[in-house]
Amino acid sequence: MSLSLKFLIVTLLFRLRFAIAVNNKERNSVNSCHSLKNLLREIDSYEPVVRAIINETLFGSFKGTTWNELAYFTDTFGPRLSGSEVLECSIDYVLNKSLEYGLENVHGEPVTVPRWIRGKESATLLKPRKKDIALFRIRYQRWYFT
Repeated sequence: MSLSLKFLIVTLLFRLRFAIAVNNKERNSVNSCHSLKNLLREIDSYEPVVRAIINETLFGSFKGTTWNELAYFTDTFGPRLSGSEVLECSIDYVLNKSLEYGLENVHGEPVTVPRWIRGKESATLLKPRKKDIALFRIRYQRWYFT
């Protein structure tokens, strides 16, 4: 069976599954929309806002700055693990930058997230003889890679 025929079959199966899901009368009213047409209408209603954001980014006061800001942000803050100091600093940076640009209703919201705390590392060679192995951490910015 050719690759294009397999792709066609998979596509048709996905479309069939979608059609069955849309026509299913036993839907959970909390987790699904009541009508595909209503959902499409709602999505279409956001078009003016989305176009305004895109136009402002590409042609307005943010022209030429968006990519540079993103590059600066990722270079400065790097990996931002949940609960880390780097994440908190990056959130503060984005909130302050948003205020500098004059955006409205800029605020952070308190959340509780799990955080990773480095424990003690160890390694032991078991065969051909038992021996503890020294581990070396390489420090990169604020994160350690073993």
